Amino acid sequence: MQSIKALYINHTRTPSGAGISLGTLLRNLPADEVEQYFCLHRKSVLADFFGAAPERIYRDPFAAMMHTTLYGDGMPLHLAAFHAAKAPAALPTLALLKKRWKPDIVHINETVLVPYALAASLLRMPTVIHARTVVRPASAGMRLLSGVARRGRMRFVCIDEETKQSLPPGCRAVAEVIYNPVKLREVSPEETLRKRAEWGIPDNAVVVGQMASLHKEKGIWRILDIARELCPEMPDLHFVLAGDTSASAGEGPALGRAIAVSGLQSRIHLVGYEQDCALAYSAFDIALCLFGEFLGAVGRAAYEAPLAGKPLVATIPEPEHSDAVISGKTGFAFRPDDLRGVAEAIRQLAADSHLRQTMGASARDVIGDRHDPKKHAGAILRVYKDLVAAAPHN
Repeated sequence: MQSIKALYINHTRTPSGAGISLGTLLRNLPADEVEQYFCLHRKSVLADFFGAAPERIYRDPFAAMMHTTLYGDGMPLHLAAFHAAKAPAALPTLALLKKRWKPDIVHINETVLVPYALAASLLRMPTVIHARTVVRPASAGMRLLSGVARRGRMRFVCIDEETKQSLPPGCRAVAEVIYNPVKLREVSPEETLRKRAEWGIPDNAVVVGQMASLHKEKGIWRILDIARELCPEMPDLHFVLAGDTSASAGEGPALGRAIAVSGLQSRIHLVGYEQDCALAYSAFDIALCLFGEFLGAVGRAAYEAPLAGKPLVATIPEPEHSDAVISGKTGFAFRPDDLRGVAEAIRQLAADSHLRQTMGASARDVIGDRHDPKKHAGAILRVYKDLVAAAPHN
């Protein structure tokens, strides 16, 4: 088979979990088997990160979306109307790119990009939809995708079993789990010490950290509540939240003011966006992922922390059935409302360095090569080939 022309549609403007995962995939797909083309937001800064050649980039002025994920309470009415008005533009956009590049497959990097999936179906273009966040199965967008999925030419790739089970039945029938690609570099002890010093962390501190944007949906205010409880009784405990602190990227300014009011400026560190996540995780003693309350799932921390050899404390709706966080082996998992359990797990891990080390080592062993980027790319390539081979023109 000749090389596959793949058109990647990504809606985010700046690095995010979805963008980082896609970038990792793109760097590991064999260049002689996949030609890469891109439809990016007109203000996206990710072209270089994706390794996108300028002549293979289309800057989309519309970037229409529908609210399919559990990220907050849904789009405000005015924003939903704005995206609905833009949605029809997805069809001429894809028609233009189909004529220009003749892609064999369209890879849509999140379920929110419903208009492009519908357009691809109308244009009879084989499509992969990457489901990276737990979805809203009753939402209008997911109902539309479920109807289109029954017509064939579409596959869903889910980053874990929780995400797959959250899909409506029509989508789930054409879905499979292919775990996120994650590869962390080795970090020297000297680098770790320098990073902690850069953050203003004392040498004897126990650091509890979360790598995520500073949005309510990422549990940042719950972390503040837990810090208020634990810091007075544990003088060596420090919290680090690594995420963009600008007002346009989340609630960083409001969180900073709340930390100041609490008098915990020296104990809770807002360190900004950390591009080198391996280095950031090396500076944590305990990793957090408190996404369960609002997102109904875990983020990349569920994979990155174990691969970094760090114990993880996470919230997830059904922790006893999770394959993302295996409680007692890769960390401690709690239901979203069990903040007492989260606090107690942090208290226990902070007080016992041996437990942190043994659980971190266990986490790395359990995860193994499940997230190996080459393995991930091979699985995605198989999906591409299956879809292309099944296309009617073949």
